Amino acid sequence: MRKHKQGIVAYSETGLSNGVVEGLNNKIRLVIRRAYGFRNIAALKAMVFLCCGGLM
Repeated sequence: MRKHKQGIVAYSETGLSNGVVEGLNNKIRLVIRRAYGFRNIAALKAMVFLCCGGLM
């Protein structure tokens, strides 16, 4: 508890966490795994935007 006190206090004051960012990172990793074999980065970017575009 002492080690994480600063983070706990910050969360209780602001109500913010990094859960949304971690979820988005996970979703992007899944898209990258599905996109294995794409020939260029533009196709991968398009797939990420297609899958994650409506999240925010």
